[in-house]
Amino acid sequence: MRTVIVNGDALSVQDVIDVAGGEARAELGPGVPERMAASRQVVADALAGDAAVYGVNTGFGALADTRVGEQDLRRLQGAIVLSHAAGVGEPLDDATVRAVLLLRARTLAAGYSGVRHDLPQRLLRFLELGLLPVVPGKGSVGASGDLAQLAHLAQPLIGAGRLRGPGDGPQGRPAGEVLGEYGIEPLQLAPKEGLSLVNGTEPMQALLAFSVHDAGLLVRAADVACALSVEALLGHARPYDERVQALRPHPGQLESAANLRALLAGSALMASHRESRHAVQDAYCLRCAPQVHGAVRDVLGYARGVLKIELGSVVDNPVIADDGEVMITGNFHGEPLAFAADMLAMGHQLGLHAGPVHRGVAGQREQGARPSGQRGHHPHLREAGRSRVHGLDRRAQAARGDRERPHLPGRGDPLRGAGHRPAVRHRPAERRDGRRARGGAGPGGQDGRGPGGGRADRRR
Repeated sequence: MRTVIVNGDALSVQDVIDVAGGEARAELGPGVPERMAASRQVVADALAGDAAVYGVNTGFGALADTRVGEQDLRRLQGAIVLSHAAGVGEPLDDATVRAVLLLRARTLAAGYSGVRHDLPQRLLRFLELGLLPVVPGKGSVGASGDLAQLAHLAQPLIGAGRLRGPGDGPQGRPAGEVLGEYGIEPLQLAPKEGLSLVNGTEPMQALLAFSVHDAGLLVRAADVACALSVEALLGHARPYDERVQALRPHPGQLESAANLRALLAGSALMASHRESRHAVQDAYCLRCAPQVHGAVRDVLGYARGVLKIELGSVVDNPVIADDGEVMITGNFHGEPLAFAADMLAMGHQLGLHAGPVHRGVAGQREQGARPSGQRGHHPHLREAGRSRVHGLDRRAQAARGDRERPHLPGRGDPLRGAGHRPAVRHRPAERRDGRRARGGAGPGGQDGRGPGGGRADRRR
């Protein structure tokens, strides 16, 4: 089993997937305590000074300008964790919690938060022992960070909340009880540590990482399904020819078309009718696959790029800059992840689930069974080679698309104006996969209040 070294440097999507799935372990890298000590000293100096430094010796939100007495600072750190641990709903699954433990440890290990190395070390210790905080799936604050989920993640560090050990049910047991069984003493949080534990976007990062990984598998599977459909329907590979694809060189489209050419190369079925004139032009659902699948690939590429940046970012507030100044920031805000997740969810729903191949092949099977191999509408609906109901058919499809997916933009829906009638009626699109990582692609709740789903918090 490989080991992922957590030293504050960027992680890869595969690192997250492997640790979340138990295919890799994680450990704190050498030199991390020394790196973190520098910013921790800045916090200590601020505590000894006279200036009000937000998050270090002040209150939060409306009390940001109010100095907090030294005797109350430690109690305040535990209070911010406990007060924000107000999530509801079913707990996040083991893989998601494992990913968030890894990602939160990486952020703190970067050395910009002014906390002790004990925090990321304890998070990774939980990961090693299989002790997973019970983190409710709903109750966070929109794209404005994942306060609720991170607070539940942090509670067991101080002996509060619930932990799920090996063999425990989804709701786990009181954290103090589980820690006692493993001989682990709860931590006493120092000034600023409570705030650093709850600020961030790691739950959104984890869910988007899962979605990006799975979407990468789906776009390849979609091309395979298209290639199989082309063979089964005795179609042509001409629409995927490099000469025509180069005339509209969107990167995803070129990649999908090249994949289809490779999949169909050497096909005996294709060779059997290559010179046949049984169809001048294949159905829309086959010809447009690279354009639709390619658009999904482009959206996936955008989401992957956003995630790559995020997996190496510091998402705390305040942070200690390299020159030692304590800086106020809004890096805890998850809007870049939210947009990427929403776009990826739309790409899955519109480009793959409701795309031309998915909806059109059943109709093509139906048409192929008609007398004399006649394509399109039945002869009694034809006049001078043109369907009498062609326009009405398109209008009905557009109306149906508006009814079934009112929460998605119409211009991206291949059903609206596709010019073909699917043989199977689909249920109205649900928000389950489209509203999880703050309206993104991943677990979290249909009401948009999963990790990254809810109202903005004024305590920032």
